[in-house]
Amino acid sequence: MKRPFALLGGVSFLAVILAACMDADLVLSAATICLGLGIGLLSVLAAVRVVCKRMKHPRSETSGVLLPRAVCFALALLVSGFCMLRYVRAYETTVAPAEELAGSTARIRGIVLDYPREQYQRYYYQVRVERLSADGQSRDIPDLTLRISTAMPFGCRPYDSLECTVKIFSFSDAGTLYSSRNSRLAEGISAGAYISNYDSVAIVPNTASPPGKLFAEFRRILARQFERRLPGEESGMIRALLLGEREQVFDEVYGDFQEIGASHLLVISGLHMAALGGFLSLIFGSLPLLRKRVKNLLTAGAILGFLALTGFPVSAVRSGIMYLLALLANCLGKRADGVNSLGFAVLLICVRNPFSGGDVGFALSVLATLGILVLSGPMTAGLMGLVEHHPRIIRMAAPVASSLSVTLSAILFTLPVQFAVFQSLTLLAPLSSLLLVFPCTALLYCSLAAAFLGLLPVLSGLSAPFFFCAGWLARISIKIAGQLSKIRHTVLDLSDPIWMVGAAGIALVVLAGFLLKRGRRAACVVLASLLLLFGSGRALAAISLTGTVTMAAAADSSCVVILQGDRAAVLTLGGFQTGAARELLLRHNVRKVELLCLPVRDRDAREAAAQVLERFSVEQLALPKDAYLGRELQLLSGRAKRLYPEEGETVEVLGGVKITFAEDMSRLTVRAGSVSAIVETGQTGAGSCQLLFTTAERTEINSSFTVLQNDDIIEEHSRDVLAEQLPGQYLLPDGVGLLIDLLPDGTLRFRGDSLCLK
Repeated sequence: MKRPFALLGGVSFLAVILAACMDADLVLSAATICLGLGIGLLSVLAAVRVVCKRMKHPRSETSGVLLPRAVCFALALLVSGFCMLRYVRAYETTVAPAEELAGSTARIRGIVLDYPREQYQRYYYQVRVERLSADGQSRDIPDLTLRISTAMPFGCRPYDSLECTVKIFSFSDAGTLYSSRNSRLAEGISAGAYISNYDSVAIVPNTASPPGKLFAEFRRILARQFERRLPGEESGMIRALLLGEREQVFDEVYGDFQEIGASHLLVISGLHMAALGGFLSLIFGSLPLLRKRVKNLLTAGAILGFLALTGFPVSAVRSGIMYLLALLANCLGKRADGVNSLGFAVLLICVRNPFSGGDVGFALSVLATLGILVLSGPMTAGLMGLVEHHPRIIRMAAPVASSLSVTLSAILFTLPVQFAVFQSLTLLAPLSSLLLVFPCTALLYCSLAAAFLGLLPVLSGLSAPFFFCAGWLARISIKIAGQLSKIRHTVLDLSDPIWMVGAAGIALVVLAGFLLKRGRRAACVVLASLLLLFGSGRALAAISLTGTVTMAAAADSSCVVILQGDRAAVLTLGGFQTGAARELLLRHNVRKVELLCLPVRDRDAREAAAQVLERFSVEQLALPKDAYLGRELQLLSGRAKRLYPEEGETVEVLGGVKITFAEDMSRLTVRAGSVSAIVETGQTGAGSCQLLFTTAERTEINSSFTVLQNDDIIEEHSRDVLAEQLPGQYLLPDGVGLLIDLLPDGTLRFRGDSLCLK
């Protein structure tokens, strides 16, 4: 078999994905079956070979082909079984103890693994627990790692000892593939916790200097270089690109990149390894006395150091292993096979981390890389074949064709994940990649040079031009992403079955185009088919939603939006996810916001309102009585009409949807046809409706379905615990959120990937 590691990597990838979807008992059963079948098949093959050898039976040509394939198949079964067995073992030692402790208060002593991550005005520490005392019992749990949430940072450094009293909770969404629980497990975090008594916190400094501490300190030094010399927006983007500190990117900037399909540029991947390799080649090229093997060895050491510096994110590890294999092949005078290298990298990652199957970033990285390796070459050749008779433009068309082929091949192979997780597909991805790849690549080179020179006291003066160029390139990239995100009607909502079928049809047409004889006629047929599918999808989607009012709840936020066609009404803005409303509106191609309500006026809600006012045309702005709008919102609201609704006052929006306000806008009652819905921003008393959106811990409103939007409750309890504590039917928006269609006949239709508890 020409690519054995591609097969083994593929089966290990599928094994960890299946393990992330199933209960531990089922995983153990599946592992036992795979191992039994693999050992049995190898035994049969060994017996056949012994019998043939004793009988001196010559091996036929068929057996010479089938036998290696059978051996590879047996090894594939053994590898998949081993990965599942590793998952079960890791689950029993890390996850099961954490789930047993969920909901309990414990005194812990552990090692702080890194500096805190600041997100949504909170600080998150990753702590490896060494000793735990709960319910009067003390025990050692060496494999338990907690993500501790605090309202203020501690005065500790990496690898200091931390003693504190915490309340432990398990992450929710057990049983779903790309859930927050599986994502945290892939990061090595077993459970979450928050400080229950700040007075009990004690810190013991670590005087030693283990490698992990040195890399964390070095990463902090580099981050502070960019933080001191560049504005926050630009330095945040550079820190994400260079150091993998995604949380430093401003929410609006990350939202722009996400909306145009370019968020992969902010994640450390193959582009970063190629840039680092090119940077090192430039340095080593000035040292001609070094041999090729020495240069490759130094480059490999730098790659490993870079991975350690960034904390070994899984997408970076995958690309790093592939780059190291390419260096090894170069030392041996050979050329590495991309697909085989990818399989080897995936195999190592899955064996090392059996929870990696639940990491959506890992899945996207693997599938996108596979698509690029398999399709980008033929796709580039096909695109260049269209201009082969025009030698004057071949040189100009080559980079465009290469960029388009890379982007399209990655999109085609990641479509299953787009369907399952994001439920949306942006049509701007090819254009955004074409416009942003060059400035982002140049930004990486300038950032590497600035960081390298800035660390050397003798050459620190030479780093200023590189910091200047890096800042401007970051600003240019942010501006390009911001301008592209303003283009409307470029997002396909894959939660609509029409677009799911349409996207699959588009993928099939593109693949069929490469099976046809290459030429202008075939290209025209493919292009016409794509336009026909896209136009038909637009028309059918518009027809299917005609007269339908949709209420949307953002994930991990208390944002509620009413949608109808290209118009919307925003009812609440709250929660840590300040960009949730803007993302909802952009995803559904909203052109005009008829009403923007601001019942909650904390900092997060005001920031969310500013993002909506800045991006969309808002007709009316509803505020409680005597509300202070603030200078920024006053300037952004412009000509929007101000409403200060009285108790019981009703406003009509979206051609028939009536919204009735309670006192201080603490409750908004929505009527669309025969459907009634209530949006509650706190506990407001008794009532009844068909659909309730609430942030109250103990609501007094009776409803057929309740959408729970209280961040604290969701964080502290698993969904199963919530179902027991709050009897009834509850919907907790997750992933991309929840869409509820209020149909004209008075029924509700739920869309999105939320979980319904009964």
